[in-house]
Amino acid sequence: MVEFLLFASENLSKENLSLVFVIPWLIWSTKNSFIFENKSKAGEEILEDAGRYLFKWQNCHCIDSIKISRSSATDHRSIPPDTGCLKLNTNAIVEDGSLIVGAGIVIRNSMGLVLGCDSIKISGSFSPHIAELLALGEGLRFAYESGLWVKFVESNASNAIKAINSGSPASFDESIVVDIRHYLSLLDDCSVLFVPKLGIIVAHSLAKLSLRSIADQY
Repeated sequence: MVEFLLFASENLSKENLSLVFVIPWLIWSTKNSFIFENKSKAGEEILEDAGRYLFKWQNCHCIDSIKISRSSATDHRSIPPDTGCLKLNTNAIVEDGSLIVGAGIVIRNSMGLVLGCDSIKISGSFSPHIAELLALGEGLRFAYESGLWVKFVESNASNAIKAINSGSPASFDESIVVDIRHYLSLLDDCSVLFVPKLGIIVAHSLAKLSLRSIADQY
């Protein structure tokens, strides 16, 4: 165990190392809840709890010392949708040398409760920009096919958001952007907004999970 922790501390990012410590603690807590209270949780719920815990803790302690201007901190923070509305978070991960993109999708209501989530693999070698666009498209398709009418989408992929909101996307991403706009119109013209990475940490964790899973998680 000591050797594993030493390896993790030397090879994992600060965020991943935090998950290494938080997830076992939550598994232990869930085990106790099952033994003493007969309450159980699925793996996705434990991961969701881990992401929520880290998000709140990092916001309180500024663990990553993220530099955000006052205007961006005010305008670009992750915000809950209006009562009765839903929001979608997406994130994509591209690993060097991999032919698979990991995509994470989370849909929440105004209370912050998760109504749907998806952890999927997209086959192919793509740039981070294209990968984020593909994740956005998959997220919107998931929302539409699940009957979850989202009011807005949050992502930390600023270039992808610019491509979607601009009048004329670049030729290399035009077909993907057209599909995204199609789903946006089907979902009553929901908007796409930028948030810092901490605002989509659960979607980010699901994207990582997909790269290490044999099958997609729903």
